[in-house]
Amino acid sequence: MRIKKFVGENMKQVTEQMKLELGAEAIILDTRRLSQGGPPHFKNQKMVEITAAIDEVAPDKQNSYVHPLNRYSHTTDRDLAISYAGHITDDEATAASQISAGRSEPGRNSSPARAASADAESTPGFYRLNNQVAEITEKLREIAERVNVPRMPLLSEPLQRVYLRLIEHDVDDQIALGLVQSAVLKFNDVQLKDRQTLDSFILSSIAGVMKTAAQTSTDTKQPKNVALIGPTGVGKTTTIAKLSSIRKILHNEKVALISADTYRIGAIEQLRTFAAIADIPMEVAYTPSEMKEAVARFQSYDMIFIDTVGRSQRMKADLSELKKILGAAAPEEIHLVVNAVTANRTMNEILDNFSALQPNRLIVSKVDEAATYGMMLNASVLSSLPVSYITTGQAVPDDVKEADSGLMAQMVYHGEFEHA
Repeated sequence: MRIKKFVGENMKQVTEQMKLELGAEAIILDTRRLSQGGPPHFKNQKMVEITAAIDEVAPDKQNSYVHPLNRYSHTTDRDLAISYAGHITDDEATAASQISAGRSEPGRNSSPARAASADAESTPGFYRLNNQVAEITEKLREIAERVNVPRMPLLSEPLQRVYLRLIEHDVDDQIALGLVQSAVLKFNDVQLKDRQTLDSFILSSIAGVMKTAAQTSTDTKQPKNVALIGPTGVGKTTTIAKLSSIRKILHNEKVALISADTYRIGAIEQLRTFAAIADIPMEVAYTPSEMKEAVARFQSYDMIFIDTVGRSQRMKADLSELKKILGAAAPEEIHLVVNAVTANRTMNEILDNFSALQPNRLIVSKVDEAATYGMMLNASVLSSLPVSYITTGQAVPDDVKEADSGLMAQMVYHGEFEHA
Protein backbone atom coordinates (compact mmCIF):
# COMPACT_ATOMS: atom_id res chain seq x y z
CA MET A 1 0.00 0.00 0.00
CA ARG A 2 1.26 3.45 -0.91
CA ILE A 3 0.23 6.24 1.47
CA LYS A 4 0.45 9.97 0.80
CA LYS A 5 -0.87 13.28 2.08
CA PHE A 6 -2.52 15.90 -0.11
CA VAL A 7 -3.21 19.49 0.92
CA GLY A 8 -5.42 22.00 -0.85
CA GLU A 9 -7.94 24.77 -0.41
CA ASN A 10 -10.98 22.46 -0.37
CA MET A 11 -11.98 18.81 -0.44
CA LYS A 12 -12.65 18.80 -4.17
CA GLN A 13 -9.18 20.10 -4.95
CA VAL A 14 -7.34 17.58 -2.78
CA THR A 15 -9.52 14.73 -4.04
CA GLU A 16 -8.62 15.61 -7.62
CA GLN A 17 -4.94 15.69 -6.65
CA MET A 18 -5.32 12.28 -5.05
CA LYS A 19 -7.00 10.74 -8.12
CA LEU A 20 -4.46 12.31 -10.48
CA GLU A 21 -1.46 10.94 -8.61
CA LEU A 22 -2.74 7.71 -7.06
CA GLY A 23 -5.56 6.85 -9.43
CA ALA A 24 -9.30 6.35 -9.15
CA GLU A 25 -8.88 3.32 -6.88
CA ALA A 26 -7.27 5.40 -4.12
CA ILE A 27 -9.08 5.53 -0.79
CA ILE A 28 -9.19 8.26 1.86
CA LEU A 29 -7.90 7.14 5.26
CA ASP A 30 -8.06 10.41 7.16
CA THR A 31 -8.91 14.08 6.77
CA ARG A 32 -8.31 17.23 8.79
CA ARG A 33 -8.39 21.00 8.45
CA LEU A 34 -5.21 23.06 8.68
CA SER A 35 -4.93 26.68 9.75
CA GLN A 36 -2.14 28.84 11.18
CA GLY A 37 0.49 26.17 11.21
CA GLY A 38 0.14 23.92 8.19
CA PRO A 39 2.96 23.43 5.68
CA PRO A 40 4.95 26.67 5.12
CA HIS A 41 3.54 27.37 1.68
CA PHE A 42 -0.01 27.23 3.09
CA LYS A 43 0.47 29.40 6.20
CA ASN A 44 -2.30 31.73 7.28
CA GLN A 45 -4.86 29.94 5.11
CA LYS A 46 -7.58 27.47 5.99
CA MET A 47 -6.63 24.30 4.14
CA VAL A 48 -7.85 20.73 3.87
CA GLU A 49 -5.46 17.80 4.28
CA ILE A 50 -6.29 14.22 3.43
CA THR A 51 -4.32 11.03 3.89
CA ALA A 52 -4.91 8.71 0.95
CA ALA A 53 -3.72 5.24 0.03
CA ILE A 54 -3.59 2.91 -2.95
CA ASP A 55 -3.13 -0.83 -2.65
CA GLU A 56 -0.15 -1.84 -4.75
CA VAL A 57 -0.28 -5.51 -3.84
CA ALA A 58 -0.02 -7.86 -6.81
CA PRO A 59 -3.42 -9.01 -8.20
CA ASP A 60 -2.90 -12.60 -7.08
CA LYS A 61 -2.24 -11.42 -3.51
CA GLN A 62 -4.97 -8.84 -3.10
CA ASN A 63 -7.07 -11.18 -0.99
CA SER A 64 -4.22 -11.85 1.43
CA TYR A 65 -4.45 -9.48 4.37
CA VAL A 66 -1.25 -7.88 5.61
CA HIS A 67 -1.18 -5.79 8.77
CA PRO A 68 -0.74 -2.13 7.71
CA LEU A 69 2.42 -1.68 9.78
CA ASN A 70 4.02 -4.85 8.41
CA ARG A 71 3.81 -3.52 4.86
CA TYR A 72 6.54 -1.04 5.75
CA SER A 73 8.94 -3.41 7.49
CA HIS A 74 11.51 -3.05 4.67
CA THR A 75 10.87 0.63 3.91
CA THR A 76 13.36 3.28 4.97
CA ASP A 77 12.24 6.33 6.93
CA ARG A 78 13.21 8.51 3.99
CA ASP A 79 11.21 6.50 1.43
CA LEU A 80 8.20 6.40 3.73
CA ALA A 81 8.39 10.11 4.44
CA ILE A 82 8.64 10.99 0.75
CA SER A 83 5.69 8.81 -0.28
CA TYR A 84 3.53 9.83 2.67
CA ALA A 85 4.23 13.51 3.25
CA GLY A 86 5.17 14.82 -0.17
CA HIS A 87 6.69 18.03 1.25
CA ILE A 88 10.42 17.18 1.39
CA THR A 89 12.93 19.38 -0.41
CA ASP A 90 16.02 18.14 -2.25
CA ASP A 91 18.25 19.39 0.59
CA GLU A 92 16.18 17.49 3.12
CA ALA A 93 16.29 14.35 1.01
CA THR A 94 20.08 14.64 0.74
CA ALA A 95 20.38 15.09 4.48
CA ALA A 96 18.18 12.06 5.06
CA SER A 97 20.25 9.98 2.64
CA GLN A 98 23.45 10.93 4.41
CA ILE A 99 21.96 10.05 7.79
CA SER A 100 20.58 6.76 6.47
CA ALA A 101 23.93 5.87 4.90
CA GLY A 102 25.77 6.56 8.13
CA ARG A 103 23.36 4.46 10.17
CA SER A 104 22.69 1.55 7.81
CA GLU A 105 26.31 0.36 7.86
CA PRO A 106 27.44 -0.03 11.49
CA GLY A 107 30.97 -0.82 10.38
CA ARG A 108 31.53 2.60 8.81
CA ASN A 109 33.44 4.56 11.40
CA SER A 110 35.48 6.82 9.16
CA SER A 111 35.65 10.49 10.00
CA PRO A 112 34.12 11.65 6.68
CA ALA A 113 31.02 9.52 7.29
CA ARG A 114 30.62 10.78 10.83
CA ALA A 115 31.14 14.36 9.65
CA ALA A 116 28.52 14.01 6.91
CA SER A 117 26.02 12.60 9.39
CA ALA A 118 26.72 15.36 11.90
CA ASP A 119 26.37 18.05 9.24
CA ALA A 120 23.10 16.55 8.02
CA GLU A 121 21.63 16.37 11.51
CA SER A 122 22.44 20.00 12.11
CA THR A 123 20.38 21.21 9.14
CA PRO A 124 16.85 22.58 9.53
CA GLY A 125 15.74 20.09 6.90
CA PHE A 126 16.68 17.20 9.16
CA TYR A 127 14.47 18.42 11.94
CA ARG A 128 11.52 18.86 9.58
CA LEU A 129 12.05 15.39 8.17
CA ASN A 130 12.43 13.91 11.63
CA ASN A 131 9.13 15.49 12.72
CA GLN A 132 7.38 14.22 9.61
CA VAL A 133 8.65 10.67 10.19
CA ALA A 134 7.36 10.82 13.77
CA GLU A 135 3.99 12.03 12.46
CA ILE A 136 3.93 9.21 9.92
CA THR A 137 4.64 6.63 12.61
CA GLU A 138 1.75 7.90 14.70
CA LYS A 139 -0.56 7.96 11.68
CA LEU A 140 0.30 4.37 10.85
CA ARG A 141 -0.56 3.36 14.38
CA GLU A 142 -3.97 4.99 13.96
CA ILE A 143 -4.46 3.22 10.64
CA ALA A 144 -3.50 -0.10 12.20
CA GLU A 145 -6.19 0.39 14.84
CA ARG A 146 -8.89 1.52 12.42
CA VAL A 147 -8.35 -0.72 9.40
CA ASN A 148 -9.18 -4.33 10.16
CA VAL A 149 -9.89 -5.44 6.61
CA PRO A 150 -7.58 -5.52 3.55
CA ARG A 151 -9.37 -2.64 1.84
CA MET A 152 -11.76 0.01 3.04
CA PRO A 153 -14.77 0.50 0.74
CA LEU A 154 -14.32 2.93 -2.14
CA LEU A 155 -16.84 5.73 -1.70
CA SER A 156 -18.11 8.14 -4.31
CA GLU A 157 -17.58 11.84 -3.68
CA PRO A 158 -21.10 12.46 -2.22
CA LEU A 159 -20.71 9.53 0.15
CA GLN A 160 -17.19 10.60 1.11
CA ARG A 161 -18.62 14.00 2.03
CA VAL A 162 -21.19 12.39 4.33
CA TYR A 163 -18.71 9.94 5.83
CA LEU A 164 -16.12 12.62 6.54
CA ARG A 165 -18.70 14.90 8.11
CA LEU A 166 -19.79 12.14 10.46
CA ILE A 167 -16.18 11.36 11.40
CA GLU A 168 -15.43 15.05 11.97
CA HIS A 169 -18.39 15.14 14.37
CA ASP A 170 -16.89 12.21 16.33
CA VAL A 171 -19.28 9.52 15.14
CA ASP A 172 -17.72 6.07 15.52
CA ASP A 173 -16.10 4.87 12.28
CA GLN A 174 -18.19 1.72 11.99
CA ILE A 175 -21.44 3.53 12.75
CA ALA A 176 -20.61 6.18 10.14
CA LEU A 177 -19.79 3.49 7.60
CA GLY A 178 -23.05 1.69 8.34
CA LEU A 179 -25.06 4.88 7.72
CA VAL A 180 -23.27 5.43 4.41
CA GLN A 181 -23.79 1.83 3.33
CA SER A 182 -27.50 2.11 4.08
CA ALA A 183 -27.64 5.04 1.64
CA VAL A 184 -25.90 2.95 -1.02
CA LEU A 185 -28.54 0.25 -0.63
CA LYS A 186 -31.36 2.80 -0.75
CA PHE A 187 -30.44 5.01 -3.71
CA ASN A 188 -28.97 4.76 -7.19
CA ASP A 189 -25.95 6.80 -8.33
CA VAL A 190 -28.06 9.67 -9.65
CA GLN A 191 -30.03 9.98 -6.41
CA LEU A 192 -26.85 9.88 -4.33
CA LYS A 193 -25.63 13.01 -6.11
CA ASP A 194 -28.66 14.95 -4.85
CA ARG A 195 -27.29 16.58 -1.70
CA GLN A 196 -30.69 17.30 -0.16
CA THR A 197 -31.92 13.74 -0.71
CA LEU A 198 -28.78 12.21 0.75
CA ASP A 199 -28.62 14.51 3.78
CA SER A 200 -32.31 14.01 4.52
CA PHE A 201 -31.87 10.24 4.42
CA ILE A 202 -28.83 10.30 6.72
CA LEU A 203 -30.69 12.51 9.20
CA SER A 204 -33.69 10.19 9.26
CA SER A 205 -31.39 7.18 9.61
CA ILE A 206 -29.63 8.71 12.62
CA ALA A 207 -32.99 9.57 14.18
CA GLY A 208 -34.17 6.04 13.53
CA VAL A 209 -31.36 4.38 15.44
CA MET A 210 -31.40 6.84 18.38
CA LYS A 211 -34.23 5.53 20.52
CA THR A 212 -35.79 7.76 23.18
CA ALA A 213 -37.73 7.07 26.36
CA ALA A 214 -38.63 9.91 28.70
CA GLN A 215 -40.17 9.35 32.12
CA THR A 216 -43.84 8.60 32.49
CA SER A 217 -46.04 9.25 35.49
CA THR A 218 -46.80 6.33 37.73
CA ASP A 219 -50.21 4.80 37.06
CA THR A 220 -50.34 2.67 40.21
CA LYS A 221 -50.63 3.40 43.90
CA GLN A 222 -46.99 2.39 44.34
CA PRO A 223 -44.33 5.11 43.92
CA LYS A 224 -42.04 4.98 40.93
CA ASN A 225 -38.40 4.81 42.04
CA VAL A 226 -35.96 6.56 39.70
CA ALA A 227 -32.19 6.27 40.24
CA LEU A 228 -29.39 8.14 38.49
CA ILE A 229 -25.98 6.48 38.20
CA GLY A 230 -22.76 7.36 36.42
CA PRO A 231 -19.11 8.41 36.74
CA THR A 232 -18.01 11.28 38.95
CA GLY A 233 -18.63 14.82 37.78
CA VAL A 234 -21.29 14.14 35.15
CA GLY A 235 -23.96 16.23 36.91
CA LYS A 236 -26.22 13.63 38.54
CA THR A 237 -27.19 15.78 41.53
CA THR A 238 -28.06 18.83 39.41
CA THR A 239 -30.03 16.62 37.03
CA ILE A 240 -31.96 15.09 39.97
CA ALA A 241 -32.90 18.62 41.08
CA LYS A 242 -34.14 19.50 37.58
CA LEU A 243 -36.21 16.35 37.12
CA SER A 244 -37.79 16.43 40.57
CA SER A 245 -38.75 20.09 40.07
CA ILE A 246 -40.40 19.30 36.75
CA ARG A 247 -42.39 16.42 38.21
CA LYS A 248 -43.60 18.53 41.12
CA ILE A 249 -44.25 21.84 39.39
CA LEU A 250 -45.37 20.83 35.90
CA HIS A 251 -46.97 17.47 36.66
CA ASN A 252 -48.23 18.28 40.15
CA GLU A 253 -46.85 15.04 41.54
CA LYS A 254 -45.82 14.23 45.08
CA VAL A 255 -42.03 13.86 44.90
CA ALA A 256 -39.37 12.73 47.41
CA LEU A 257 -35.56 12.60 47.32
CA ILE A 258 -33.06 10.08 48.66
CA SER A 259 -29.33 10.78 48.56
CA ALA A 260 -26.87 7.90 48.58
CA ASP A 261 -23.98 10.15 47.54
CA THR A 262 -22.24 10.02 50.91
CA TYR A 263 -18.67 10.27 49.61
CA ARG A 264 -18.51 13.57 47.73
CA ILE A 265 -17.94 16.59 49.95
CA GLY A 266 -20.98 18.82 49.98
CA ALA A 267 -23.14 16.54 47.81
CA ILE A 268 -25.72 15.91 50.53
CA GLU A 269 -25.82 19.57 51.55
CA GLN A 270 -26.25 20.63 47.94
CA LEU A 271 -29.28 18.41 47.51
CA ARG A 272 -30.60 19.24 50.99
CA THR A 273 -30.49 22.97 50.20
CA PHE A 274 -32.39 22.42 46.97
CA ALA A 275 -34.95 20.20 48.74
CA ALA A 276 -35.60 22.90 51.34
CA ILE A 277 -36.12 25.57 48.67
CA ALA A 278 -38.39 23.34 46.57
CA ASP A 279 -40.22 22.01 49.64
CA ILE A 280 -39.40 18.39 48.75
CA PRO A 281 -38.75 15.87 51.57
CA MET A 282 -35.33 14.21 51.55
CA GLU A 283 -33.64 11.27 53.27
CA VAL A 284 -29.99 10.16 53.33
CA ALA A 285 -29.06 6.47 53.00
CA TYR A 286 -25.57 5.25 53.87
CA THR A 287 -26.22 1.51 53.60
CA PRO A 288 -28.55 -0.84 51.69
CA SER A 289 -30.66 -1.33 54.82
CA GLU A 290 -31.04 2.44 55.26
CA MET A 291 -32.03 2.69 51.60
CA LYS A 292 -34.83 0.18 52.13
CA GLU A 293 -36.07 2.12 55.15
CA ALA A 294 -36.00 5.43 53.28
CA VAL A 295 -37.95 3.99 50.36
CA ALA A 296 -40.50 2.55 52.78
CA ARG A 297 -41.05 5.94 54.40
CA PHE A 298 -42.00 7.44 51.02
CA GLN A 299 -44.53 4.79 49.99
CA SER A 300 -47.32 7.38 49.78
CA TYR A 301 -45.45 9.45 47.19
CA ASP A 302 -45.81 9.38 43.42
CA MET A 303 -42.11 9.42 42.58
CA ILE A 304 -38.86 8.90 44.49
CA PHE A 305 -35.64 10.22 42.95
CA ILE A 306 -32.45 8.53 44.14
CA ASP A 307 -29.09 10.30 43.80
CA THR A 308 -26.12 7.91 43.90
CA VAL A 309 -22.41 8.40 44.41
CA GLY A 310 -20.29 8.87 41.30
CA ARG A 311 -18.02 5.93 40.62
CA SER A 312 -15.12 5.39 38.24
CA GLN A 313 -15.99 2.77 35.66
CA ARG A 314 -12.61 1.16 36.38
CA MET A 315 -13.27 0.57 40.10
CA LYS A 316 -15.31 -2.62 39.91
CA ALA A 317 -15.38 -3.07 43.67
CA ASP A 318 -17.05 0.35 44.03
CA LEU A 319 -19.54 -0.53 41.32
CA SER A 320 -20.36 -3.74 43.18
CA GLU A 321 -21.08 -1.70 46.34
CA LEU A 322 -23.31 0.66 44.35
CA LYS A 323 -25.17 -2.33 42.93
CA LYS A 324 -26.16 -3.35 46.47
CA ILE A 325 -27.60 0.12 47.12
CA LEU A 326 -29.60 -0.06 43.89
CA GLY A 327 -30.81 -3.53 44.79
CA ALA A 328 -32.21 -2.18 48.07
CA ALA A 329 -33.93 0.72 46.26
CA ALA A 330 -35.40 -1.53 43.53
CA PRO A 331 -35.82 1.34 41.02
CA GLU A 332 -38.03 0.89 37.97
CA GLU A 333 -35.86 3.36 36.06
CA ILE A 334 -32.07 3.47 36.19
CA HIS A 335 -30.70 6.35 34.14
CA LEU A 336 -26.99 6.17 33.29
CA VAL A 337 -25.75 9.77 33.09
CA VAL A 338 -22.91 10.36 30.63
CA ASN A 339 -21.08 13.59 29.87
CA ALA A 340 -21.40 14.83 26.28
CA VAL A 341 -17.71 15.73 26.15
CA THR A 342 -16.52 12.21 27.03
CA ALA A 343 -14.06 10.69 24.54
CA ASN A 344 -15.37 7.69 22.61
CA ARG A 345 -12.87 5.23 24.03
CA THR A 346 -13.71 6.25 27.60
CA MET A 347 -17.41 6.19 26.75
CA ASN A 348 -17.16 2.60 25.56
CA GLU A 349 -15.51 1.64 28.85
CA ILE A 350 -18.22 3.42 30.87
CA LEU A 351 -21.02 1.70 28.97
CA ASP A 352 -19.38 -1.68 29.30
CA ASN A 353 -18.61 -1.55 33.02
CA PHE A 354 -21.79 0.23 34.17
CA SER A 355 -23.88 -2.34 32.29
CA ALA A 356 -23.44 -4.55 35.39
CA LEU A 357 -25.84 -2.16 37.18
CA GLN A 358 -28.47 -2.79 34.48
CA PRO A 359 -29.35 0.78 33.45
CA ASN A 360 -32.39 1.03 31.19
CA ARG A 361 -32.01 4.65 30.02
CA LEU A 362 -29.33 7.19 29.15
CA ILE A 363 -29.12 10.85 30.11
CA VAL A 364 -26.61 12.92 28.15
CA SER A 365 -25.42 15.78 30.34
CA LYS A 366 -23.51 19.02 29.68
CA VAL A 367 -24.47 19.19 26.02
CA ASP A 368 -23.78 22.94 26.17
CA GLU A 369 -20.09 22.19 26.79
CA ALA A 370 -19.59 19.86 23.82
CA ALA A 371 -18.02 20.87 20.49
CA THR A 372 -19.48 17.85 18.65
CA TYR A 373 -22.36 15.48 19.37
CA GLY A 374 -21.40 12.21 17.69
CA MET A 375 -20.89 10.74 21.15
CA MET A 376 -24.69 10.77 21.69
CA LEU A 377 -25.21 8.52 18.68
CA ASN A 378 -22.31 6.27 19.63
CA ALA A 379 -23.54 5.83 23.21
CA SER A 380 -27.11 5.10 22.13
CA VAL A 381 -26.10 2.55 19.49
CA LEU A 382 -23.37 0.80 21.47
CA SER A 383 -25.43 0.53 24.66
CA SER A 384 -28.76 -0.24 22.95
CA LEU A 385 -30.33 2.07 25.55
CA PRO A 386 -32.86 4.80 24.78
CA VAL A 387 -31.97 8.39 25.65
CA SER A 388 -34.35 9.93 28.16
CA TYR A 389 -33.00 13.48 28.60
CA ILE A 390 -30.25 15.84 27.59
CA THR A 391 -29.10 18.61 29.92
CA THR A 392 -28.00 21.95 28.52
CA GLY A 393 -26.74 24.03 31.45
CA GLN A 394 -26.86 24.60 35.21
CA ALA A 395 -30.23 26.36 35.55
CA VAL A 396 -32.85 24.45 37.54
CA PRO A 397 -35.27 23.32 36.20
CA ASP A 398 -34.92 24.99 32.79
CA ASP A 399 -31.76 23.43 31.36
CA VAL A 400 -33.05 19.94 30.68
CA LYS A 401 -34.92 18.62 27.64
CA GLU A 402 -36.78 15.42 26.98
CA ALA A 403 -34.84 13.48 24.39
CA ASP A 404 -36.05 14.03 20.83
CA SER A 405 -34.54 11.81 18.13
CA GLY A 406 -35.02 14.43 15.41
CA LEU A 407 -33.27 17.14 17.42
CA MET A 408 -30.42 14.83 18.39
CA ALA A 409 -29.97 13.73 14.77
CA GLN A 410 -29.65 17.38 13.72
CA MET A 411 -27.07 17.93 16.46
CA VAL A 412 -25.03 14.87 15.47
CA TYR A 413 -25.03 15.54 11.73
CA HIS A 414 -24.82 19.33 11.62
CA GLY A 415 -22.72 19.70 14.77
CA GLU A 416 -24.82 22.58 16.09
CA PHE A 417 -27.09 23.11 19.04
CA GLU A 418 -28.82 26.40 19.73
CA HIS A 419 -29.20 26.80 23.46
CA ALA A 420 -32.33 28.79 24.22
